[in-house]
Amino acid sequence: MTLRKKTLMITGAMLLGLLVVLYTAAHLILLSSFLDLERARTHDYTEQVLSLVTAQLDELSSGVGDWAAWDETYAFIVTGDPEYVRRNIPDATFEELRLNLMLFADASGRVVFGRAFDLRRGQEMPVPGSLTPHLESGSPLLGHSDPESSVTGVVLLPEGPLLVASRPILTNERQGPVRGSLVWGRFLDDQEVARLSEVTHLDLSVRRVDDPEPPADFEAARALLSHEVPIVTRPVSSESVAGYALLEDIYGDPALILKVDRPRLIYKQGLATINFFAWSLVAGGLVIVVGTMLLLKSLILSRLEHLNDRVEEIGRSGDLSARVAIPGDDELSNLAGAINRMLTTLEQSGRKLQESEELYRSLAERLQTAHQQLQDIIEFLPDATFVVDRDKRVIAWNLATERMTGVSKAEILGKGDYAYAVPFYGRPRPMLVDLVVGGDPGVEWQYQGFEIKGNTYYAEGFVPSVYEGRGAFVWEKASPLFDSQGNMAGAVETIRDVSERKEAEERLRYLSLHDPLTGIYNRAYFEEEMRRLAGGRFAPVSLIVCDVDGLKLVNDSLGHETGDALLRAAAGVLQQAFRESDVVARVGGDEFAVVLPESDKTVVQGACQRIREAVERHNLLHPELPLSLSVGFAVTNEDTGSLNDLFREADNNMYREKLHRSQSSRSAIVQALMQTLKARDYITEGHGDRLQDLVLRMAEALGLPERTVGNLRLLAQFHDIGKVGIPDRILFKKGPLTPAERSEMQRHCEIGHRIAHSVPDLVHIADLILKHHEAWDGEGYPLGLKGEEIPLECRILAIADAYDSMTNDRPYRKALSHAEAIAELERCAGTQFDPELVRLFVEILQSSAASTA
Repeated sequence: MTLRKKTLMITGAMLLGLLVVLYTAAHLILLSSFLDLERARTHDYTEQVLSLVTAQLDELSSGVGDWAAWDETYAFIVTGDPEYVRRNIPDATFEELRLNLMLFADASGRVVFGRAFDLRRGQEMPVPGSLTPHLESGSPLLGHSDPESSVTGVVLLPEGPLLVASRPILTNERQGPVRGSLVWGRFLDDQEVARLSEVTHLDLSVRRVDDPEPPADFEAARALLSHEVPIVTRPVSSESVAGYALLEDIYGDPALILKVDRPRLIYKQGLATINFFAWSLVAGGLVIVVGTMLLLKSLILSRLEHLNDRVEEIGRSGDLSARVAIPGDDELSNLAGAINRMLTTLEQSGRKLQESEELYRSLAERLQTAHQQLQDIIEFLPDATFVVDRDKRVIAWNLATERMTGVSKAEILGKGDYAYAVPFYGRPRPMLVDLVVGGDPGVEWQYQGFEIKGNTYYAEGFVPSVYEGRGAFVWEKASPLFDSQGNMAGAVETIRDVSERKEAEERLRYLSLHDPLTGIYNRAYFEEEMRRLAGGRFAPVSLIVCDVDGLKLVNDSLGHETGDALLRAAAGVLQQAFRESDVVARVGGDEFAVVLPESDKTVVQGACQRIREAVERHNLLHPELPLSLSVGFAVTNEDTGSLNDLFREADNNMYREKLHRSQSSRSAIVQALMQTLKARDYITEGHGDRLQDLVLRMAEALGLPERTVGNLRLLAQFHDIGKVGIPDRILFKKGPLTPAERSEMQRHCEIGHRIAHSVPDLVHIADLILKHHEAWDGEGYPLGLKGEEIPLECRILAIADAYDSMTNDRPYRKALSHAEAIAELERCAGTQFDPELVRLFVEILQSSAASTA
C-alpha cells in the first residue's frame, strides 16, 4: 500500500473519530450548561418574585408599626374615641395604603374596632367572619408581650389569601405597657398578583396549597417544595419552564405556591448552537481531508522521490563533494542538510586533526581570560563580597565591601584569624564562611533567620561597625568554592544591606496591628490579645465595648471627613481614660473595645465612668459636634464560656444602652447641626421665626388642620438643615453661583432629607424637606415635581421663603422693598409658585399692612 493511501485512511479515520467525540462532548456539556443556565435564570426570577412578596410584608409591618407606636392609637384602644376613626381611618386611608383590613384589639384580645375595604370597588365591606378563628386567644396576631414584637405572614381565608402584619400598640416613644395589637391586611387577589406581574415583568400565578384540584404542574411542584427547599424549577413543556416558590402562613405551615412562567429561549438556543457546531465540524473535516492530501503530495511525496533519486546517484558515483539540494525549511530539507553535513564531515576530518593543537592553545588562553573575568566580576558586584581560602585567609575583598566597611584591600588581603569579621562586628568572631570551610560549630545561633540550602548558608543580622559605626541590617550568603578536581578551595560570602527593607517590614507590622485612621490597635491585634488572655491566667478579664452614636447621621450630613474626625476624637477620649499599657482597639466601623485583664466589676465600672467623664470634657471643649458613646461591659465568671462569649455579652449590654439613648443622641446631633448652621449661615438669623409667622398666617387663612400646622412650624424651622453639608465658599459667595456650585447647593435638600429620617421627631417632615424647592411648572429640584404633585406645605413655604429672602440682605445683593418683592412673586406665579397661594399670600400681607396703618 502506498504512503498516499495510508495517509488518506489514517486521516479519515482520525477525523471521523474526532467528529464523533466532539459532537458527543458538545451535546453533553453544552446542552447541560444551557439547562443549568435556564434553571439558574428561572430560580433567580422566582427568587425575585418571592423577595417582592417579602417586601410587601415588610412594607405592611413598617406601616402598621408607625400607626401602632402612636399616642393617639394608644389612647384609642382604651377610649374607643369615634373621632379617631373619623379623622384617621377614612376610605382614603385604605386606598392610599392599599389596605383591605384594619383591626384594633386590646390586650385581652377583644377587637375594639375593625374595618374592611374593597380596593377594587372603592367601598367599605364587612370584616371577613372567617378571620375570627385567627383572632382567638393564643393567636400569633394578638400575642405581643414584647414592645419589639412583630408578626407578618399569610392567612388563608375562604375569600382569598391575606397578607397580614401585626404590631403591639405602644406610645410614640415605643414604650409599654402593651395595650393591644394593630393588624393590617392586604388580599393577595388577582388584582394584586397582576400588579406584581407588572412590576416584575413576569408571568406570575398563585395557588393555594390546600387547593383540592390543583393543576398537574402545581401538584408536582408541591411534592418537591418544603421549608428547607422553598424554590424549585421544572420544565413545563418544550416551550416553557416554570419556577415555584412556597409561602408559609403565620403558623409556619405551607400556604401558597407562587409560579413564575418563562419561555425556554435558552434551551432552544442551546439546541441550535449544538446543531450548528455539528455541521461546522463536518464541513471543516472535509476541507481538512482534501487540503491534507493536496499538501501531502506537493510538500512531501514529490520532494521525497527527488531526495531518494539524488542519494542513489551520489552512492553510485562515490563523489563526496557532491551535495543534495532540497528547497524549503522543513524535515525533508533538514534531512538533506544532515546528509550534506555528513558528507562535509567526512571531507574535513583530515583538516580537523591538524587544527587540534591550535584549538588547545586557544582554550588555555580563554581559561586565563575567564579567571581574570571572574576576578573582575567579584570586584564590581553591587553587594559586599569577600573570599577566603581553605586556611581562612582573605583572598578577595571587593569595592562594595570597601565602601561598606571603610577597610581597603591592602589592609585585609592575606589576613586570617577572623580579621575579616572586625570591620563588620568590631571584634574577631566566626562568620558564615567559617561554617562553610568548617571548624566553627554554633555560629548559626548568632544570626537571625538562619537556613541551609544544599551547601549554601543564608542568614540575617545586624552588623554594628559598618558605615562608620552607624550599623546596618544585612542579609548574608556563604557558599563553597571548588577547584577543577572538585576539592574545596575556599568560600565566598556576600553581604547585602537590607536596612530599608527591615524598616518597611517594621512599618508594615505596625500597620497590620494598628488602625490607620485612629492610630490605636485594630481588630486583628484585639483578637490576638483575646486569644492570649483565654488561658485563665489573667482572670478575671473584663471587656468594655463602646459604639459612636449617630456616626451615620454625621457622615450623611457633614461628610465622611467629619465622621472620621469624630472617630479620631472617640479614640482620643478612650486613650485618655486608660493607661498606655491597656489595649484600646477599634474593632468595627464605629465600634471600639477595651481589654482589662485581672479587673473585676468594680474596676471596670470605674473605667466606664472615666469614659463618660472624658466624653463630657470633650463636649465642653467641642460643643459644635457633640460626641456620644454607648458603653457596655462584661466580666468573666464561673459561667463564662469563652472570651468571644464575653465579647458578645459586652456588645449586647452596649446595644441595650444604645437603644435607650439613640433618640436623644441623634436629637443632640441635630441640635448641634442647627447651632452650626446658625453660627455659619446668615440666612437663619431671624429667618426661621419670620417664616413661622408667615406660614402660620397662610395656614390660618386656608383653615388647615392642626397636624398640618404643626408640620409647617417644623418645616419653617428645619427646611434648610441640609445646608450644614454645603461648603462655606458656596454659602457665603457674593457673586452668582457657577453651574457646579449651584448643583452642590441643591444637594442640601437631599442632605436635610437624610438628617430628618435619622431623627424620630423630624421623620414625618423628611419628605417635605426633600421637596421644598420644587417649582409649580416642574423646573424645580430635586425631583422635578409640578403643580399639585408638590405637597401643600412645600408650596406655602416656597412663597414665604422667597418673600423673606427678597426682603432681607444677601451677600450678593441688598434687600428689595415690600412692593418689589410682591411684584416678583406675582411675576413668578404659575411658573415657580402656586398662583392661587400667591394671590392669598398677597391678600394676607395687604390686609396686615392695612390693619397696621
